[in-house]
Amino acid sequence: MATSSITPGTPYIQLMTDQAALELPVSSSTIQRLIDFDAAFYGVSPALMRGIIARESAFDQYAEYRHLPREDSVGLVQINLVAHPLITRADALSPVFAINYLAENLAAGNGAMWSTYKAALLAVNAP
Repeated sequence: MATSSITPGTPYIQLMTDQAALELPVSSSTIQRLIDFDAAFYGVSPALMRGIIARESAFDQYAEYRHLPREDSVGLVQINLVAHPLITRADALSPVFAINYLAENLAAGNGAMWSTYKAALLAVNAP
């Protein structure tokens, strides 16, 4: 396995066989594998995660949403950098970090931090 900046023992380290998920842009297939892995690890719905990501960024790793007066939310899951000052821009833009952050927060019951959570949840639970 290639050396990485990810702390050994984190959930997704077992998924990695190379630096593929640590360098931008990350392939669509790697993003899907990360979602599946983190969803299984945290016991959350991969469909819900995909729904949130689709609504937040349309799976655009470089997505930025500008809240006046400055840009705040970035990356796949649109992490708001003003609301989360301990998260760096580089972390927010990292699909590995962002997908793990989403799964961890969904597992902790914090899905409502994303404005698209309810719509994604309804879509997943639709008959």
